[in-house]
Amino acid sequence: MLNDRFVPTNSFIELRKLAPVRQIEAAQLMIAMNKFSINYAKSRLGATPQSQLADTSQPKKLSGLSDTQIALMENESANVDKEYRLIEESYGSDHLDLVVATACADIG
Repeated sequence: MLNDRFVPTNSFIELRKLAPVRQIEAAQLMIAMNKFSINYAKSRLGATPQSQLADTSQPKKLSGLSDTQIALMENESANVDKEYRLIEESYGSDHLDLVVATACADIG
């Protein structure tokens, strides 16, 4: 998915710490946000629950963040992911409604 994008090597190092399904989700978000930096990859790792890491036996190591801050970031990320999916699902029909409404306004 990221072959045709300029992605720093260090970003891939962070993505490899995620489980395969989570890697795909992270890559999709990187493409949607057009952000491929190491810091964005680290933020995706930080927002990933322990159960979605490649090695679930090793705890996440995020310098400068408390366990409470990490938990908050995981919850917020899950909410944003859900909202993004909802928007993505309704985008086609919303766009069609907008085109029809614009066409009707031009006619009337």
